[in-house]
Amino acid sequence: TQSTQDPRIAQRATEVAIYAGQLPLALEAARVWVAGDPDSAAALQATSGLLLSAGRTDEATTLLTRLLSLP
Repeated sequence: TQSTQDPRIAQRATEVAIYAGQLPLALEAARVWVAGDPDSAAALQATSGLLLSAGRTDEATTLLTRLLSLP
């Protein structure tokens, strides 16, 4: 995922990693996804959820604030 910035590929990598139970890899892919598509509610939701699962509440709060401010 790091070699591409394509949000579609990052989204799919996130989904596959979650399905495989590889949450650190899912978080890495989700970060690429949200960086490539910063206005995507799905990307913000997935990334914030993974951050919460990792106990990174401050980072998750930032993304959740962005998610709630989307039109």
